Amino acid sequence: MEADRPEAESKQKSMMSPMTIRLIVLLIVGVLASALPGVSGAPGAAGQFEGMSVLIDASKGGGIWWAPQAPPGLDPERPHQGSLLADYLRSLGFEVTELPRTATFGNEVTISLAQLREHDLVIRAPEFFEYTAAELAAYDVYAAEGGNLFIVADHLSQRGRTDDLAEHFGVTLAGVTDGVLDTFAPSPLTEGVGPLAWRVGSGIVSHTESVTIVGWLSEQSFVDLDGDDLLDPGEPTAPPVLAYGIHGQGRVVVLAEMNSLQGVPQPLTDNIINWLARPPLACYALTTTVDGGLGAAPTLSPPNCPGGKYEEGSVVEVEADPAAGWVVLHWAG
Repeated sequence: MEADRPEAESKQKSMMSPMTIRLIVLLIVGVLASALPGVSGAPGAAGQFEGMSVLIDASKGGGIWWAPQAPPGLDPERPHQGSLLADYLRSLGFEVTELPRTATFGNEVTISLAQLREHDLVIRAPEFFEYTAAELAAYDVYAAEGGNLFIVADHLSQRGRTDDLAEHFGVTLAGVTDGVLDTFAPSPLTEGVGPLAWRVGSGIVSHTESVTIVGWLSEQSFVDLDGDDLLDPGEPTAPPVLAYGIHGQGRVVVLAEMNSLQGVPQPLTDNIINWLARPPLACYALTTTVDGGLGAAPTLSPPNCPGGKYEEGSVVEVEADPAAGWVVLHWAG
């Protein structure tokens, strides 16, 4: 399933056919935008997450998080590429544990469910080596039980490589991208975010229906799938690179590049951390019915709360699909 950029969706809404009608519905629950999760409180305020813990899983990295350090003897107290983000999280009050990559290139550090359960939030640093089936299962249960997961990816320059943890949660990443992250869908993750330099990352080439895309690179960017630095036929342009989904009781965010997070404090990093670390506002079920006529039940944009519900203040897209010969007369609710 491919994601439409916001501009494309706007064109579809302005060219309504009698067979498919889309409507944007704002759930009216008496909350201002400034109180949305991810922008509530004071993002970046020192100590606001006191008592919470973050695990940074850099165990499967090829060196991006820990560079220029190399095993053995990786030391979080010494400078490394991940220091800026890790130290910023510490300044917010988080207790931060950084897992080392293995001394030799292999799967010597094993991720367990018990280990994940010790932390309120897990940030998976860019992956180079694959997880075992047992490790993927541990992550699956962790999120399903209410653990929150931030998957940070990077370039996948070797042809055919992907990110197996992101794929496990419905996001397929591939290739190499660069450019500017400048197109956003309304979301707590994107509130107040302006254009960001996108140095070298990957791109989202497909995703499941349960995943919502909220960030795209500029029109000039493309996913280089074969490593020739040229836009070839079939290589996606203006690719999506930021997405989220609900997995059981937990939240999952995928960002296809790490450097964009490093210039802290900044809105994108604050929004993602706040949305994952703060409990959701009230969640509501949205039900739809068809009064008379024929056709499929209206479809809704993916939920952003567990149990198929929507968080207070959410904007939900509702799409009607009347049968042949029928039109939508009106909406009510």
